[in-house]
Amino acid sequence: MASSPYTSVRSMIQCAHDNQSLVADPTRARAAIETIEKAFYVDHLLTSCNSAVEAVRLAGDVNKILLAGHFALRKWNSNSIQVIARHDCPTATVLGLRWDPTADELFFRVELEVPRPPATKRRVLSEVAQVFDPTGLRAPVVIVGKVFIQTLWSAGITWDAPLTDELQHTWQTFREDLVYLNQVRVPRWLGMHNQYPTTIYGFCGASSRAYAAVVYLTTTYPDERVQISLVTARMKVAPIKGATIPRLELCAAHLLAITLMNIRTALGLVTAPYYLWYAPLRTLLTARVEVLVPQSSSTTTYGGKAQTALPLGPAGQPDDKDLVTIAAEVKPSVVTSVTTQPASHPLTTRCRDGHPLGGTI
Repeated sequence: MASSPYTSVRSMIQCAHDNQSLVADPTRARAAIETIEKAFYVDHLLTSCNSAVEAVRLAGDVNKILLAGHFALRKWNSNSIQVIARHDCPTATVLGLRWDPTADELFFRVELEVPRPPATKRRVLSEVAQVFDPTGLRAPVVIVGKVFIQTLWSAGITWDAPLTDELQHTWQTFREDLVYLNQVRVPRWLGMHNQYPTTIYGFCGASSRAYAAVVYLTTTYPDERVQISLVTARMKVAPIKGATIPRLELCAAHLLAITLMNIRTALGLVTAPYYLWYAPLRTLLTARVEVLVPQSSSTTTYGGKAQTALPLGPAGQPDDKDLVTIAAEVKPSVVTSVTTQPASHPLTTRCRDGHPLGGTI
């Protein structure tokens, strides 16, 4: 029997190709099909357009094509009043990440139950798992919880045994600080424009407890303004045994290379220049192949592309920083997102793990 998520996604893609003739303009039909193929994330359609007129037109074309296969689109959202006026629903939530269309910002909601002492390992794992972070914006917070879980395993504490006084205090302090995540708001738009140059900057590092990679984007406008945005961050807990610092630094370099590759593909920045920084020199000298290949004292090949190697500054980063987006294809301003719901059709659509396609809710 075929995988249910694959079957549902494949059905929606087939529906798009079978009914593309419903859109008379070939260019608009191709745009609608590409959106259906690439802009679904689980059960949400997330895409961006250059104008409100284009967003409304694309939404209409996608809706017409999918409705022919009994996939009904609903819960429309947009940061444009012109788009919202034609649809419904003023708020959006995608896999634990919330979007305020009016301010065009991403924000978080951490709502934990009133603690019932004493804390146990089972409860700690449950509450850390509730801080779901698909974009990596909360990575510096989530990694602290994961390191604490590793500490519990190392201490040999059973699932329902009360934590020691010291561990109880550490956990309670971390838990109380989680509410401050509710005050964090991040601009959704990365500032990218297909007419202006965009550069990618990546950083990685490691410690004895964890290693991490973070990626930023900078877009330079004709008036010399530069918008700097954080795209994503990825952090992993270091193994308890057999992991030296140099080895963890190489793991961080590999994590950065994988993260960079995914971002360049997802955002359509395959040809954009990029610069990668590794904290210690020994990683720079030992990484090989797809991560880093030294060419000379002044030029280094990153992922197969020669770029001038910039030194790591005192702050550990260049003058550029960045922020985030949930759109699969980030373009100027207008963003449209919808969730889908099957009408009277026996097929139900779900998602294929790790792929920016999805189905209905």
